[in-house]
Amino acid sequence: RWKKNVRPLWLWQKSLTTRPSPLLKKQGKTVIIAEHKVDLLAEYCDEMIAIAGGSIIAMGGVKEVLSDAVLRNNGVRVPQTVSLALELEKAGKAFEEIPITMEETITMLKERMKEGRSNGD
Repeated sequence: RWKKNVRPLWLWQKSLTTRPSPLLKKQGKTVIIAEHKVDLLAEYCDEMIAIAGGSIIAMGGVKEVLSDAVLRNNGVRVPQTVSLALELEKAGKAFEEIPITMEETITMLKERMKEGRSNGD
């Protein structure tokens, strides 16, 4: 039985692509998503809990969790944006912070390109 003022909200995977979060946030709704596609979670979630082997391995803000090495150490796939940032870091070209969403990554890459042009790189 649901508590007063709490109603279940079922979202199908197709619904995720229609960006329900902003509208639901405006309505003061909390959405709980169980999903393996971390790239989607990076786009839609503010907070998350990562589970591996039936145990919670990380919990907190989405940026904090998705950039935490504990995920990779436990075989949890991270977003492609995080993988790119980590590869750049290995090559000595780290971002100031690890981008989580595609939009953040594009913005940071554009800034990097502008800096390169102004430095003659």
